Amino acid sequence: MENILVFCVIITLIVSLFVLLICNVFYKKQFKCNIFESFEQCWTKREACKKEVCQKFKNLLFEICDKESIYIKFYNDEYQLNDVTVKYSETGERNLVDSKGNTVFDGNLATGKYVYLKKECDTPEKRVQRQLPKIQLRKNEDVTWTLAHELGHHFTIQYKGIETELAADHYVKTLAEQLLTKKEQELLEIEIRVYSHINEKE
Repeated sequence: MENILVFCVIITLIVSLFVLLICNVFYKKQFKCNIFESFEQCWTKREACKKEVCQKFKNLLFEICDKESIYIKFYNDEYQLNDVTVKYSETGERNLVDSKGNTVFDGNLATGKYVYLKKECDTPEKRVQRQLPKIQLRKNEDVTWTLAHELGHHFTIQYKGIETELAADHYVKTLAEQLLTKKEQELLEIEIRVYSHINEKE
């Protein structure tokens, strides 16, 4: 009887150790740390890894811009980027007005833009003269996902003839798959899903 109890205890310990190792492997895969570290330590490590991968992704996106001969222009703020000015009425009401005198709402201001020549006007000389195609971005902010979206416009317009916002969004996932490893994609899984709107259809 005593031998049976000892055997059961040993088996229980072996199974518990095996389960612990499996949990640790899963934990390391998901959170880049082991189960013996505190949640705060684990979260800090994961966020640091995400930041590194995001920086890598952004650098690779800028490299693509160089390869595709895309000009990059930075603006001080969203007003300058969208060519709007802030004006106040006699009653003190704040309005945004574009270069044509039209009122623009804050929610309609772009955080980035892709400017290009239509096919019928597109020549190598005009591209150089007008510095196009061009991606316009805001200074002093993380432009990673905005840049990915605008590059999405470039590829879907230039190579597929599709000009929709959703097509550019969907291409964000394509860029991530082309430029990042599977593990890096897993780290940025939420961001990729959010910015690519992959579950939405035209």
